Amino acid sequence: MAFVFQNYALFPHLSVVQNIAFGLQGMPQIERTQQVAKYLALMQLQGLENRYPHQLSGGQQQRVALARALAIEPEALLLDEPLSALDTYLRSQIEQLLTEVLATYQGVTLFITHKLEAYRVCSNLLILAEGKVIAYGPKAEIFERPTFKLLN
Repeated sequence: MAFVFQNYALFPHLSVVQNIAFGLQGMPQIERTQQVAKYLALMQLQGLENRYPHQLSGGQQQRVALARALAIEPEALLLDEPLSALDTYLRSQIEQLLTEVLATYQGVTLFITHKLEAYRVCSNLLILAEGKVIAYGPKAEIFERPTFKLLN
């Protein structure tokens, strides 16, 4: 299982490459290098390999956090408000990137958010209110035929 925190939780003393490779320590060096290169390219981080988190923009930090989580090829991916700390432009870019990446991701994703970005990124939704499931299913079904009342 991999977890992308709302504030990214990158290791400040590790470079971009080292952050992405962190969970791959048991992997042979050549495979680890290939895996890191794959996720550097996927997250459009080429040229930033030797930078440290404080030298990156919020969007770049977010992409490093996503690359680190996906590099271990987890069975489950938990995203805790992954776009909340980004400005509107970066949010839109990362949302599009997430949509593309998650379309080919083979595991289960739990995308926690209070915004409609889940509608744009996810194919199925689970809506909770006061700790109870009030809707679950394909997003179109939930929005076209809601069977619940949203709380203010």
